[in-house]
This record gives sequence, C-alpha cells and structure tokens, in this order.
Amino acid sequence: MSYQPRTYWEQRLAHYGGLRATGHLEHGRYYNWWLYRAKVRALRRALKVAGVDVSGRSILDVGAGTGFFLSLYARWGAGRLAGVDISATTVRRLKDGFPTATVWETDIAKGVPTEEQFDIVHAFDVMYHLPETDFSAALGHLVQRCRPGGVLLLTDSFRRQQRPAPHVTFRTLAQYREVFSDRCVDVVGIVPIFRFLNRRGWLGRGARWQYVAAAVDAFAPLYYLADSVALNAETANLSLLTCRVGRGR
Repeated sequence: MSYQPRTYWEQRLAHYGGLRATGHLEHGRYYNWWLYRAKVRALRRALKVAGVDVSGRSILDVGAGTGFFLSLYARWGAGRLAGVDISATTVRRLKDGFPTATVWETDIAKGVPTEEQFDIVHAFDVMYHLPETDFSAALGHLVQRCRPGGVLLLTDSFRRQQRPAPHVTFRTLAQYREVFSDRCVDVVGIVPIFRFLNRRGWLGRGARWQYVAAAVDAFAPLYYLADSVALNAETANLSLLTCRVGRGR
C-alpha cells in the first residue's frame, strides 16, 4: 500500500505515546528525550544565527504532534501560539493541552486555514515526510504564513535526495531553493542536528534486534555528546534550515 500521510500519522500518533510518537520509533522514551534535547540545541543555534528573540513573537508550529515545541516556545516567552497537524486525534489533544493556542487540523499541502501571518513558522520533521507530489505546494503555503521579515525553520537532510522508508523522502537544499526562487526567501544558515543520535536500522533487521535497540538507549547521552563535538554540515544526517522571508514577495 502506498504511503498516505493522514492515515499513517493518525495511526502512529494514536498508537504511540510521548516523544516516541514523533521521534525515533526504534527507541524508547529515554532515548527520544535526548533526541529532542539535540533538536532544542540546534533550534537555539538557529535562532541565534537569525538574530531572533522568541519573546513576544507569534509562532506557528507545523506538525505540532505532542506539543513539545509549543510548550518550549511558551516557556521561552512567545506571544501568540498556533499549531497545525494532520491527525485529528493529535489536534484534539493539543486543544485540550494548550487552551490558549489555536490549533487546526489540516494537510499543509492543501494550505493552512487562516490568512494570519507569523513571526516564526516552525516545521520540524515535516517536510521530509511529504510525498513528492505535495512538497512544493506545502512549502509554498508555509512561506505564505510567514510574515515579511519573519523566519522559517525547516528540517531535512539538505545533502542528497533519498528515500530510506516509504514515509521518508530526504531532499537537497537545491530543491528547497527552487521553490524559494520566486518567493523572496533567503537562506540564513544550516545548523546540523544529528550524526549519531538519529541512526536507524535495528528493527529492519528482524524482531530480535529490538533488544539491541533497547540496549542502545542507555548510550543516548554519549551519542548526544558525540553529536556536539563531531558534527558538521557534511556529516549530519539531519539539519535545520533557517530562512528569512523577504518583504517583496
């Protein structure tokens, strides 16, 4: 059966709890906590590169999932918070958990159901989960929701195009630039996120390897440390792209 994003994420987010639902399925809560800690480290660096102070800013979290980043931005003093997700189950949970935020259920390939624009449009672990037919349209919609002068944050490989799983298609920076070319979007920088923490493949080798994956969880802090000292744009398997949306689009 071909990959159907709405069905896939509805089932995945309904079945798995916590950060594992939107993180690394081959590992448990402890490992995924470190994985998200690495994402936060990269986000801090990206915001610093862009010269952005989150305090008082309006945020749109695309693919809000468990609400991890909505919580983070709230703690950092963000102003207006909004989120979108493709899963109806997730949207219900987010509305209960974040009563002051606006949360929409939508497939971003079809657009975001608002004309509002935001200071920061945050889309972690979203773009590389889109089918090829949806990529350009979805990215265009995210640019539209970013206020002129605002910042767009996206994660992907940005090095080579490959499809390691039916629900994953990594794309190059050139493919993003092609969509940006007539939309006045400037690339500010690329911050590498993972080299070691995000490695995969245990469960694909057979059921017995799940025990190996569980044992590997204990080494998450070491992988986190290794990623802090042995990580660059050439070795990263996932990076964070920071863009500034121009006023002339």
